Amino acid sequence: MKPLLLAASLLALAAPALARTPEPTPAPPAATPAPDPAALALARETLASLRLDDLLRALAAGQSGKLFGDAAATMPRQKLDQAKASAMVALDQMIPILDGQLADALAQTLTAEDLGQLNAFVGGHAVQSVLGVAFVQASGTAKPQISDQDKADIKAFLQSPAGKALATKLPALKPRVEHIVKAMVPRMLEAFETDYCAHVTCTDTDRARFKAMRAKTLGD
Repeated sequence: MKPLLLAASLLALAAPALARTPEPTPAPPAATPAPDPAALALARETLASLRLDDLLRALAAGQSGKLFGDAAATMPRQKLDQAKASAMVALDQMIPILDGQLADALAQTLTAEDLGQLNAFVGGHAVQSVLGVAFVQASGTAKPQISDQDKADIKAFLQSPAGKALATKLPALKPRVEHIVKAMVPRMLEAFETDYCAHVTCTDTDRARFKAMRAKTLGD
């Protein structure tokens, strides 16, 4: 489902929940001209329809108990609760920046006509149903299934002339999204630690936990 590439790529933004082997940050893309205002407006509509902000918050909330890995088992309850709250504060600080950069990337990769077709697709019942499933799965409360009709509708669009045209352009967006997200993660981790230490007394043990988190997430 290539038109859902953004949603898949952006799940990596839930930095406190990351617990995977870090990969090298992609080189920044070459400088590109300012996006067309009409395309930029449509790109913002695309992001709103994809509900990526809410999806990231749902993912972060569902994974918040794993913020410090095994160390969470020995943390005082007050500090663990504050860590969860501070992670969401950090995410909320980063989301407007992320939205702006992603809108620029979309508008510089796709034309206004492309974005109009993409918006009609992602705003339709099939994709919105898929997003609803993603929200539930992100929360960790259940594993609903995508209906056969929704799958058929998405497949039909991808096989249409408009869908095929978009499919040839969306791969060019992937490295830009990856670069934006990976560059955002260190800033989010810094904001996370800053907010946490503003609400509780940060001990050497707390600092060590954040250092371990950065090492695991960023490979420091």
